[in-house]
Amino acid sequence: MVPIYPWTPAGSSRAPVCMAAPPTELRKSNSAIEFLTALSPPLKPIRGHSTQKRIAGCLFNWHFWCVLAENPTFKSTMAVDGNTTLALPGKILAPASKYAAGSGTHVHEGNIVSSLMGVVTITAPAKAPGPAKRLNKITALFADELSTISVARHGRKREILPDVNNIVLARVVRLMPKQAIVVIQQVGDTVLQTEWQGVIRVQDVRATEKDKVKIYESFKPGDIVRAQVISLGDQANYYLSTASNELGVIMATSEAGNDMVPISWKEFQDPDTNAKELRKVAKPS
Repeated sequence: MVPIYPWTPAGSSRAPVCMAAPPTELRKSNSAIEFLTALSPPLKPIRGHSTQKRIAGCLFNWHFWCVLAENPTFKSTMAVDGNTTLALPGKILAPASKYAAGSGTHVHEGNIVSSLMGVVTITAPAKAPGPAKRLNKITALFADELSTISVARHGRKREILPDVNNIVLARVVRLMPKQAIVVIQQVGDTVLQTEWQGVIRVQDVRATEKDKVKIYESFKPGDIVRAQVISLGDQANYYLSTASNELGVIMATSEAGNDMVPISWKEFQDPDTNAKELRKVAKPS
């Protein structure tokens, strides 16, 4: 990367703008026009663009490189085929024959395309122990020998979304005759920053005797449930299931407000009052 130097136009109260030019040229320049004129080679005329537009474009590009230089994440990231490392959704990054598609990308019509806005990174393939293989016209380059292109959102962690077969922890918020409404708070070992609504239908509570299941005897508002995502459902809810011994209520509070302990596959007990309450109990792990 070229060196970056701060520079302020004469008579301007603006904060210094970073320029890619040697300090000697900066000391000779008293204005933006003189600075750009002093560059070697000088700016070439572009048909249809005035001098002011070309100067504004150069200043914008230099300021952009200044931002990149001040950010370690951008600074340590190389470009694809000499281009900048910022990508927008739909931007073609490289041919799929030369690189492997990583997270934040997908393959479309033989090209690796960005799926989100973020920083492009290229990860070299892990080298196998022993002498390197010599490629010839017959030897093909396998996918695991290609560098991987990925796009990651800058400045924040990627949000994890529940997916089919994921084990989730959810809190019961409302009961209806045929289903329990829950909010998903954790996927696997990851606590979600955003709560997603889910539904446990009466037919998905148990694997056997489904016709005898009653929602009000299986869950209560405030219960913490371990469940499995069985369908992405509709636009508002994920469909969850507790039809397994390991799935069901793992934490419950009694009507007296005390934490209860499981005593069977269908009952919790308040240790203070000894009162028992029905639940679809998850097998302790």
